[in-house]
Amino acid sequence: MTPEALEKLWVKSNGRVPHLTAEEYPRLMGLARHFQRPGARFWGIVDEWKRFREHDVVHCFNFGNVSVKYPWHAEAVNFGQRLPIQITQAGTVRLQKTFRTLLHQVDTPFLVFGYEASNLIEERLQRGFVLTEPDSGRMVTERQIVVPTDWGVPQKEAVCFYFLLKRMRVLVEPIGSMTVSGENGVVRLERIRLRFDEPMVLDPGWAMLLLEGNHWSWGVVAE
Repeated sequence: MTPEALEKLWVKSNGRVPHLTAEEYPRLMGLARHFQRPGARFWGIVDEWKRFREHDVVHCFNFGNVSVKYPWHAEAVNFGQRLPIQITQAGTVRLQKTFRTLLHQVDTPFLVFGYEASNLIEERLQRGFVLTEPDSGRMVTERQIVVPTDWGVPQKEAVCFYFLLKRMRVLVEPIGSMTVSGENGVVRLERIRLRFDEPMVLDPGWAMLLLEGNHWSWGVVAE
């Protein structure tokens, strides 16, 4: 997720982001800000599609970096797809804590938004799509990730939790180490290359949660 999304989640959850301690959070945010580059212009990420009072509604988490006016001609982007979608109106709902995904387990329920859309393709829209401005958001099948050396890094294969919402299998290739200068001095980082089965939007500076076996580690897209 973007540095702004991570910060928003940290504040809204009162510092209860899964597998991220109060000591690790400022280090992760520092790395995210260091590597952040201009990227996708998007409003949020899709949680689920449903019918509500004879309307097509998409529940989304508002983790994006743009505000919009309606009707909004947008695109649902990810998994190698770019689907045109028109958002006709919006409302706000609050989800209760569940265990469907890591994001839904946050102790303080996070605000999600129900969107009525005019031309959704139900069988193609799925959890993990981002709603972007037209022609925004570059999809890739691999990215270089950096993880602080003392946090430990995956070595072969892992599960990536995209925005803490979508589980995806990734192949891991260690490619060396590097150092960057931070507010508290030089930070040593391990560099790994992640390969995805399907093209995804993943911009430099985005924070990612990875799981290999029973070891969790946060990293940052560096490339």
